[in-house]
Amino acid sequence: MQKFTALPTQVHTMYAQLLDQCREARFVDDFPATGSFKKVTVKGRDYWYYQSSKQEQGKGYQKQKYVGPDSEKIRALIERHARLKDEYGQRRQIVRAFKQLGVITPSDIAGDLIERLAALGTFRMRACLVGTFAFQVYEGLLGVKFPREYAYTQDLDIAQFREVSIAVAATDKVPSLLEALRTIDPSFEPTSSLERSDPPCRYKNRDGYVVDILVPNRGADKAAAEPLPALGTAGQLLRYLDFLIYQPVEAVALHGGGVLVNVPEPSRFAVHKLIVSRVRPEVPKRAKDLWQASCLLTVQLRQDRHGLMDAFAEALARGPKWIQNVRKGLESLDADLREELRTVLETPVSKTGLKIGSSG
Repeated sequence: MQKFTALPTQVHTMYAQLLDQCREARFVDDFPATGSFKKVTVKGRDYWYYQSSKQEQGKGYQKQKYVGPDSEKIRALIERHARLKDEYGQRRQIVRAFKQLGVITPSDIAGDLIERLAALGTFRMRACLVGTFAFQVYEGLLGVKFPREYAYTQDLDIAQFREVSIAVAATDKVPSLLEALRTIDPSFEPTSSLERSDPPCRYKNRDGYVVDILVPNRGADKAAAEPLPALGTAGQLLRYLDFLIYQPVEAVALHGGGVLVNVPEPSRFAVHKLIVSRVRPEVPKRAKDLWQASCLLTVQLRQDRHGLMDAFAEALARGPKWIQNVRKGLESLDADLREELRTVLETPVSKTGLKIGSSG
């Protein structure tokens, strides 16, 4: 069975505090906590401006942003910002504490990208981190440390439902994704292994760091990519992705003062990894899928058995192909973990005909 290390109980409290503070800070994303306000008098009337920090200016923020004429409402906003600015320092201390505990934190490029996308509203518009980056985020969220065998990545995978993207874009959208990426690293360029006629859904910088945008394919086979207007890009169509990103959960990427993001519910992630391990052609990726599934299954058996049963039951109710892929994925797990899952799953999902370890 894949092992994990449980972090001390107080770490869960520390993470919950960080999550709450990041949620509150989202409401002042237009005025990052690292900047400051200043009052300017023009022809006898006072006006407020927001002054970006030098760090923000280097990432595409305006040097100075107009806030509005002096008023009680504006002063209340500035007072709240001052409090959140103090909390930003507290948040950075918590993030540093997690680093000292050895919890996985994003690389500099990944953390800067996530921070920029969050500031633009990407996650507020229900985009969801998936793949190994999401797996890294689970350490803080679940209060555990996983082995490091398949815990690192040079990719950032972001998914969004097309219907959500269309609806959100009617009132709110971010600049083109490429433009946003280039504020962090100007060397990002669109690249794709798809048909040349498809819009770009993959971006890579000179160091080989890749950003992939994904969208669920729930219908007939069609074009390899579809536009996601709210994100200013297209997404590569993938099957089984709708199961993964349905009802994501909020979590904190441990970068800077913490970045509020969306990730798949952990049990869904584990079941999804079992499924895609059976449909991927690449052997190394299949091994990574099963390893990550094993890690999360082991944790969820101890932290959220009912949630795990619900995720399995939903997947198995989707039809024979899903049942076959789940069964084959389970058969690829080590014997101890498979046996523990048997005691939890066979009764709740017996109507599907699932028998863990059977060949038929």
